[in-house]
Amino acid sequence: MVLPAGRCLPWRQAEPGFYKANRLKIAQCYQRLGKVVQESPRIPVPGHGLMVRGPSDAAGHGQTDEAKKWTSQALGMPVANADDKQAHAETVQLAKQLGMPVT
Repeated sequence: MVLPAGRCLPWRQAEPGFYKANRLKIAQCYQRLGKVVQESPRIPVPGHGLMVRGPSDAAGHGQTDEAKKWTSQALGMPVANADDKQAHAETVQLAKQLGMPVT
């Protein structure tokens, strides 16, 4: 399950390390936030001849780095029950989407 970008970071305050699924959700949020910035249209800056995208062109890359960090943390947690098993499968898929090596 992927939540809209604006509704996902409250998981961060709800014990982010307690469940494998929490770390997965945080990683998915950062991935989604990065895509929003990277896929936003370039907008001309009047009088400067510049094209900008969101707050900064590099902002999406920082979100992707955060997504990779949380994905790595989720992968490092043990699988203790059926919910963890599902979360692990989703985390592996996300890691592949992010270009991370998965063993």
